[in-house]
Amino acid sequence: FAFTYKNLTYLSPTKCYQVYRLCPYFHYDTEKGTWSSVQVKGQLPCPRSAATISAVGNKLYLFGGLSHDVGWLDDLFVLDTDTWTWKELTDTQGPAPSPRDKVASATVGNKVYFFGGFGPKDGWDTEESTMSEDEEEEDVGQGAKFTWYDDLYIFDTETNTWENPEPIKLGAPTPRAAHALCAVEKKLVVFGGRDREARKNDLYVLDTETMKWQQLKTTGQQPEPRSFHTATAVGHRVVITGGRGLQDQHFADFNIFDTKTREWLQPAVCGAKPAPRGMHTATVMADQLVLYGGSSDVDPETMQCQKRYADLFCARTEEVLSGKSIQLTVEENKENAPATSAPPQDNPSQPPKAPSCPDQPRKPRSSSWEEGEVPGMV
Repeated sequence: FAFTYKNLTYLSPTKCYQVYRLCPYFHYDTEKGTWSSVQVKGQLPCPRSAATISAVGNKLYLFGGLSHDVGWLDDLFVLDTDTWTWKELTDTQGPAPSPRDKVASATVGNKVYFFGGFGPKDGWDTEESTMSEDEEEEDVGQGAKFTWYDDLYIFDTETNTWENPEPIKLGAPTPRAAHALCAVEKKLVVFGGRDREARKNDLYVLDTETMKWQQLKTTGQQPEPRSFHTATAVGHRVVITGGRGLQDQHFADFNIFDTKTREWLQPAVCGAKPAPRGMHTATVMADQLVLYGGSSDVDPETMQCQKRYADLFCARTEEVLSGKSIQLTVEENKENAPATSAPPQDNPSQPPKAPSCPDQPRKPRSSSWEEGEVPGMV
């Protein structure tokens, strides 16, 4: 994940190979061009993948994901970035989301909005089947029931209260996961992801004041269908980068959607160009768009990515707003920078201690869409 606070961009790799291993935290100073590591404490989340995280002021809110120990998770943690202390929020009120991964979240004011995701259906063991975070499809065997979600949850960070509103469904997205979500003022923008049928390139907007969905009709060249991409708000524009396509290929493109004109733009990208990738992060820091990490090269047999990246690219937000061309620069200072994860070891010596996931999988809560047996996973 990546987020910005106090002129720094904070990063944590989204994958570690060993189940016991905890990914370190880093921050990157875009003004000085330097990396530093961060030591965290408190009630640390157990190792997981495909969780979602959003920033509200100086705090990070992490929800869900997939654990190789117990399956899908529905826990909620908060990280105070002033003290670098984690805390699990177990005293929340209201209806919370069911266990899931590949859910997307975004912040409007003091509230975090969660949409979609993939996980077990009501009444099914979250440990019925597990999978890699970069797998999208797998034969889970007879009897295992999973679902894509189209429900919306809101977490109020001031009252620690969950809300599960019923937005007007007309014009709403299909149930999906591995999509991208960002906030432009008081509206949520959803692009792409995968539903029951295939990867998508549709675009939706939710007005958080009227709670009405709208599928937008756009002009210009629409990006190809994809999942595991990013959507980053830069003023009134949304930047879509990377992702995985219909043939499991990865993209290295930059697409800009103008929310005022409803037009897609494909600016020329100059300078250092990232390799095609997905599962990366992209965030805005001051006057720069910062892109970090990711993975690519899907093995058709295992459906896992074989390449992982720890590189960082920057572009000026004024160029994004102009829409003509984007000059990318790559960070050359590698001192104290994150490294790509090493391959798993059969017999690792003295593995570091990691927090444990719950002894028992959490009971899935109710979902909001009609349930039917799903033959595969996103």
